Amino acid sequence: DGMGLRLIGAEEEEELRRLRALFGLTETDALETFKAAAGPLYNKGVSAALASNSFDDASKAGIVKIKTDLGLPAETVKSSNLDLYSTRLASMVQGKRIIQEGEAQTLFVIRQFLDLSADDVALVHKKYCGPVYEQSVAEAMGATGIMLDEYRQGLERLRDRLVLSEEDANASFYRVVKRRMRLYVDRALQQLEKRSNLRGTNEERDVGDDPNIKRAGATLGIDAGGLPIELSNLVDFYTRNKLIVEEEIEVDGEKKTV
Repeated sequence: DGMGLRLIGAEEEEELRRLRALFGLTETDALETFKAAAGPLYNKGVSAALASNSFDDASKAGIVKIKTDLGLPAETVKSSNLDLYSTRLASMVQGKRIIQEGEAQTLFVIRQFLDLSADDVALVHKKYCGPVYEQSVAEAMGATGIMLDEYRQGLERLRDRLVLSEEDANASFYRVVKRRMRLYVDRALQQLEKRSNLRGTNEERDVGDDPNIKRAGATLGIDAGGLPIELSNLVDFYTRNKLIVEEEIEVDGEKKTV
């Protein structure tokens, strides 16, 4: 019946067929029931190998035999393998802990052992390693918010170690950038509000921007430095973190960089 019940004899298999007919189960329903019962047996064998860090040919052959004897469909095996891999990965990055080089190599060996490609585990790594990478971006920016080139290179190596796609890593980077930029913008708005409030409260007429006229708040350094400094910091943050993307376009037959 296509269920591949290789761990039971012909007599038991015939009995299961009769039971399937008795309960009115379709072959698909019977297969799902079998998978639910056989899956834990497979997981137990693989879990034992993972727990002992036994990834040699003999262990691989043992896992293949269990899979073959149980007759599990390929999609069931892959789903089980991915769940077991996810559990191992989650334990490594608990508390946003950074995976070390040796651990990254172990994960690579496990993926080979479980026949999982980088694409197979992409979403799992995004879920568990994305927050780790994002925290590292924030730390690399430090108190100044400016990321040095050597830290940028280190983050690229970390991205490879965490098996994150460039797209996912960039998304994490820009989330940190957005939070940092918001701080600059908020401080600039606060300075602008202070300037506006002081002018409105203490001045009866608009004195404009004549530097020879002493304005309310000037002695506090608000007009003289607050707002321009915050705006300058924002521009500096934007340029030094290389957030400006230049591209070459053609205008009236002439190439220009914008």
